[in-house]
Amino acid sequence: KFQNFIDSTQYGYTADETSFENGDCKYLRITDIVPYFVEKETVPFCKIPEEKKAQYMITDGDLLIARTGATTGYNLIVDDSFKNFIFASYLIRFNYDKKKLFPLYVKYVLKSKLWYGFVNNYISGSAQPGMNARVFGKFNFPYVPLSTQQKIASILSAYDKLIQNYKKQIEALQTAASELYKEWFVRFRFPGYQTTKFENGIPEGWKVVLASELGEFVRGKNITAEEMQEGMIPVISAGIEPSGFHNQSNVKGVSLTISNSGANAGYLQINYSNIWAADCSYCNSAKHIYFYYELLNNMRVVLFNLQKGAAQPHVYAKDINKMKIILPPSELIETANKKIKLMHEKIYSLQQQITNLTQQRDLLLPRLMSGKLEVE
Repeated sequence: KFQNFIDSTQYGYTADETSFENGDCKYLRITDIVPYFVEKETVPFCKIPEEKKAQYMITDGDLLIARTGATTGYNLIVDDSFKNFIFASYLIRFNYDKKKLFPLYVKYVLKSKLWYGFVNNYISGSAQPGMNARVFGKFNFPYVPLSTQQKIASILSAYDKLIQNYKKQIEALQTAASELYKEWFVRFRFPGYQTTKFENGIPEGWKVVLASELGEFVRGKNITAEEMQEGMIPVISAGIEPSGFHNQSNVKGVSLTISNSGANAGYLQINYSNIWAADCSYCNSAKHIYFYYELLNNMRVVLFNLQKGAAQPHVYAKDINKMKIILPPSELIETANKKIKLMHEKIYSLQQQITNLTQQRDLLLPRLMSGKLEVE
């Protein structure tokens, strides 16, 4: 049992609304540890009494596990890059015997299907999911000698390093595509701008039109979790991540989607392959879809401002289509679209490589732990 390796447990710090004014410590929350890699820049600062800092400050090797809600069981092994971080009340800190358990090995075990199968078994059917430290301790931890743990962690971390490298390349390409759009169509430094005349603040020959002239957005078709059949087609709904996966698509090819409802109403994303468009509006009819994406990407604030309704915000396809945009000449759009398309195709290729590496890494772990695959 995992509890045989645990020395102590501790619940995190409870912050109030005033704690986020002039804070000097990063406040690590459940939402911050849900992704596989924590985006430290988005973690908020929190003010905590000086005498309590030492009690809640996280250190290299600490294990944090979410204890409530849909994220129950999500976890993080802290490394030495988490300087001046404290942890929130819905997280539990586990101090474990590091002479028996190698931190990086623990990380991979607690990201595996074995761990999440254990968690889901406990919380299934619960109206309000949640687990405490005692229940987490019941997990049958796949123990192997420390030297073997270190070798397994080394093999798997090589995959993570490559994944991180690909993610950085994607970020650089996304930035480059966005900057090209801004340079040409916001700062008006497009090819030939030096000899172009301007009328009413825009280049001569450009015109103000409705967004639908570039491509019309239409409402998706909702699908329930019960209706989804096992498959690999992402179901795009109101959230940032897919709401599930299905074995059929209702939108083919490259498409743009904008979330229809909830806190993320107005959220824009580009999809490079077939999807099922559910609680969102989609466009896959635009001739210059990559240019259209960057145009809308530069208007994210405008999209979010289309929200209607207080209790449950909505963004409607008809309002997206009625937005006014500045349309350059078709030849310039064609040139920009070709350049931006090359960047997005590279992004898609890198995303596919990340998916393949992730699947390989996750398949390797149980084979390495069980000894079916020899650790050299």
